[in-house]
Amino acid sequence: TEYTSSVGGGMVEVTMLGNKTVKSVRIKPEVVDPEDVEMLEDLMVSAVNDCISKINADEQSKLPNLGM
Repeated sequence: TEYTSSVGGGMVEVTMLGNKTVKSVRIKPEVVDPEDVEMLEDLMVSAVNDCISKINADEQSKLPNLGM
């Protein structure tokens, strides 16, 4: 299964596989600002973390109910 997260109004998109391996990263050229590398770093972290959250939520929903 593939999971995709888009952040910054679509400026950064990360696609990961269900095993939490990054498959692709897409960055729109207009977000690349040599004067503000920190913003791009923050967008990347946000996109990756969002994908991981989606994977974890999907895994949890597929686990059998253990009566808890």
